[in-house]
Amino acid sequence: MRKLLLLTFLLISLVGLACEHCNVYLNISPGDYKNSFGIFMRSRTMLGDYNLSGQNYLKHTSHNSQSGFLGNQVREEYNIYEVRGNFYFKERWNTIIVLPFVQNVQYINDIAKYNVSGVGDPMLLQRFQLYNTKLTEDTSKFVHRVTVGIGIKIPLGSIEREYLYGKPNLDLQPGTGSWDALGSFSYVVRKQKVGLIFNSNIKLNSANENKYQYGNTTNVTANVFYMFNLKEVTFVPFYGTYYEKANYDRNSDIHTDTGGSSWYSDIGFKLNVKKLLLTSNVQFAFENNLNGINQLVPKARLIIGLNYLLK
Repeated sequence: MRKLLLLTFLLISLVGLACEHCNVYLNISPGDYKNSFGIFMRSRTMLGDYNLSGQNYLKHTSHNSQSGFLGNQVREEYNIYEVRGNFYFKERWNTIIVLPFVQNVQYINDIAKYNVSGVGDPMLLQRFQLYNTKLTEDTSKFVHRVTVGIGIKIPLGSIEREYLYGKPNLDLQPGTGSWDALGSFSYVVRKQKVGLIFNSNIKLNSANENKYQYGNTTNVTANVFYMFNLKEVTFVPFYGTYYEKANYDRNSDIHTDTGGSSWYSDIGFKLNVKKLLLTSNVQFAFENNLNGINQLVPKARLIIGLNYLLK
């Protein structure tokens, strides 16, 4: 049962695309068939410049045009703090609720221009376990698990925050203003202490009240892991890669300076001590293929989470 529990601990990496509004990171099922609560922090950094001709290097530039910062560096930091609940029904059914609080900051030459905070868009995901190998005492056998899920993102976060410099672009707002559909797929295979995790998800975005629609997004993560066990402590380092792709945004027009794809390295660990599970991983972008010339370039992400397993 403990090994089966760790397989579930490692179902991670449903991570956001091109911007934090575009998709969702979910630490799926922190304990086999156990209800749990957790808190997570996700942080992401984007960099770019305003060139001397006045071109704004801002992703999703059609949201809001800015000027007066020629030749300056732009940095955007996206921080999301989440409360999550995992609830099981007859083992195969797993309901996940995510309640986010957002704090986004835009810097011009290291001086904060916008500091936007507020409640974000909650998410609800319903997962179903299609297949799970029954564990035996024969540790030479492979163990497999396949899980699928569907969900929804609810437009609760504001998209109309205004500050001294005016209204920040939609990426910086706490919400997106749109109802969006989620889909997920997870596969885990393990032999003894070594295993492979494969995760993929898709997000289908609708238009908000301003008729703006983010492009649909998909991502794929593949990680290898190794399990170290010592009495009631389990340490699981993992390493792999993460790929994300976003389609063009649109309203009355298709915005060809939005969307694209990126590759990240992904390294982290999970530490399980009794009823507590600590998750930490960092991702570094090593290849970006973004559409147009107006987008900030993804650099790095940090994800930290703590789950408490209930009886």
